[in-house]
Amino acid sequence: MTLSPKKVILGGGVMKQVHLFPMIREAVGRILNGYVSAAPIVSDIQHYIVPPRLGDNAGLCGALALGLRVLG
Repeated sequence: MTLSPKKVILGGGVMKQVHLFPMIREAVGRILNGYVSAAPIVSDIQHYIVPPRLGDNAGLCGALALGLRVLG
């Protein structure tokens, strides 16, 4: 709640179980219990808590991007 992220990206082996995402989103809504009124969380949570777009390559691509930034 302190950082107010624009998006929550959940990856890794366990999160390959796509049926967990609806359960997680529902649990987050229940736990927040109206505490947060930000539209991305309240009305569009399926686009707020998401898997990584790059799948298993997310970590590798991120490391490559950081390396290229240092070199460039």
